[in-house]
Amino acid sequence: MAERGLTGLGVLISPQNDPYLNIAAEERLFLTVPENEQWLYLWQNEKTVVIGRNQDAFSECALSALYADGGRLARRLSGGGAVYHDLGNLNFTFVNRGENDNARHMEVIAKALAHYGIQCQLSGRNDLTADSRKFSGSAYYSSGGRHLHHGTLMVCVDRDCVERYLTPHPQKLSKKGVSSVRSRVVDLTEINPAVTVEGLRTELIRAFEEEYGHRAVPLPDGLWTDREVLTRRDFFASDGWALRPLETPDCQSEVMLLSNSLCRLCLWRRDGRVSRAVLLTDSLDVGSAETVARALKGLPFTRKAVADGLARAGLSEFAPLAAAVGEDV
Repeated sequence: MAERGLTGLGVLISPQNDPYLNIAAEERLFLTVPENEQWLYLWQNEKTVVIGRNQDAFSECALSALYADGGRLARRLSGGGAVYHDLGNLNFTFVNRGENDNARHMEVIAKALAHYGIQCQLSGRNDLTADSRKFSGSAYYSSGGRHLHHGTLMVCVDRDCVERYLTPHPQKLSKKGVSSVRSRVVDLTEINPAVTVEGLRTELIRAFEEEYGHRAVPLPDGLWTDREVLTRRDFFASDGWALRPLETPDCQSEVMLLSNSLCRLCLWRRDGRVSRAVLLTDSLDVGSAETVARALKGLPFTRKAVADGLARAGLSEFAPLAAAVGEDV
């Protein structure tokens, strides 16, 4: 039975493997989804490390190895951690306006996997696991009443590349009780060799229709040649967005694992005050970095002033990062 208030479902399968074009198309879908519709976007990238909006590319990825092998680095709109994409990975994006529907999106994935006899569980902040090992991670972005929920599904990913390119901080691995990225992930084909990218794509669309009680209509596929999308593709490919290099010689910083998120606070000093503050984090909350930058700029460059500034901004959980200042004089 069709759900009251929902006018329809839309589905788009990307024919592209360019991460920057796929992210630009995803952004356009997010900005244009009408009220009372749910859209599902399915896409793949070829040899790409995708990092969260507020992560430090240089500490999360072995960039020289990635570039030497012809890979690319992309930064997404959402928060969260770094992931590796290749053609053995299927990416999903749900977009809608109105109520946040993330729980039902997870149900769509669970129903699709049930076709293959795979039972999955939601683990931690945003992971899906099977046999206690992760095969999917999700991230989220909301603005103007619109919601985006996207993630990965590891079908048959090149695990050597996962190990070669991703360089998570040792604190993250020790927190999870593992010694490497490889040891905590699993491909769906390891659980059931019958799983394929093409088959899983079909099952996701079927489960999407079943969950929402509507027939999914193909969305217009002209995004790949749209001038505005191509302009945004160039933006997402730029070093200014993807790398966001920091001027570090005069930077004081502190790295800590706080509330399961790895955080690094970088502070610059001028005339005894904070001239610039940057929070690098894999937190799913994309707004915290902007709040920290506003809250700390111009404060006295002392540990107490920085800690108090974080508390006043409602970010007292980050107060330990005030140790970046060093000892107060």
